[in-house]
Amino acid sequence: MKSTDKFYNEYKNALMDVWKNDNKMIDYCIKKTSRMIEIDGLIFTTEKPQIETRFCFGYDCSRVDTESYDNANKMVDFANTHEEYFIKENLKEIDNKIKDLQDDNIIKYYLTKGAYLGQSQKNPLRNMQFDYRSRYNEMYGEEKKEATKEMINAYIEMLQADRIDFIKRLNTYLKRYGLSKLKTWSYWRD
Repeated sequence: MKSTDKFYNEYKNALMDVWKNDNKMIDYCIKKTSRMIEIDGLIFTTEKPQIETRFCFGYDCSRVDTESYDNANKMVDFANTHEEYFIKENLKEIDNKIKDLQDDNIIKYYLTKGAYLGQSQKNPLRNMQFDYRSRYNEMYGEEKKEATKEMINAYIEMLQADRIDFIKRLNTYLKRYGLSKLKTWSYWRD
């Protein structure tokens, strides 16, 4: 297993193979990458989480019952005044990924043929996909290879480190802007 700094050039070369030396896309992919690790000659990466500042809350339309409408608008007010809600909602995606990866009774992970469409077979970039992708892999001729426990544990460690860094970014954002930059609204959902 290699750590991030030791194989940066290998990662960049793998991206060059995918993007055919398109330096803008290579730089974009590198900037979006939070962490990378190599296991058994395969490269796995995590993407830097984005700070979400837009929150919407749906309500049902009823002539006799306005509870749904009232609740949606209460949530708008709540989101505009509670920093804990802002942090929790921003961490939801990364927390769900970690939880799913740790729950080995329900979900199996498989390696895809590649992280990008059209990448060569020899390219080491890989993604882990949930079990529902296994049918897709069979339909399109991708080999179905189960991810090892070592791969899953390494990926969990990267996500946990990303989570710690992201909490620092969220707290810095809140110190700088507070909740003043949030866009919150309610909408009528069908």
